[in-house]
Amino acid sequence: MQIGLISPFSGKTTPFTERYFLGGDSLMRGFEYREISPKDTFHRSLGGNSFIFDCTEYTFNIFDDLFGAIFLEAGNVGSSQRPFDDGLHVDCGFGLRIFIMNIPLRLDWGYPVYCTKGTQKKRIQFNFSFSASF
Repeated sequence: MQIGLISPFSGKTTPFTERYFLGGDSLMRGFEYREISPKDTFHRSLGGNSFIFDCTEYTFNIFDDLFGAIFLEAGNVGSSQRPFDDGLHVDCGFGLRIFIMNIPLRLDWGYPVYCTKGTQKKRIQFNFSFSASF
């Protein structure tokens, strides 16, 4: 579980680059990149000052360096005036993990199970990532 809270200093607003967003290849894979966030009147993501995120993932070996995964995620981003009062977004999905020279290639398909207002898009999201930790 991850929880975050930003409190602006001296009554100032939080800079856009410091705000929280969910959605994309690692946090809430069933939603588009930065889709889970407070929105303006034009449905643009503004980012929030608080977030909560939890993921349950089961990974299993299929063959040598090929693994399968199933996951269930829940989370939301809140503004400073109304943190988390819209409930949680929930998604689920499955993926493949392929290790190429010990570097994981992740292919995930996520589907939004429950969306709060402002995120009505219900379609499968495909996410791809290839990275190494140093």
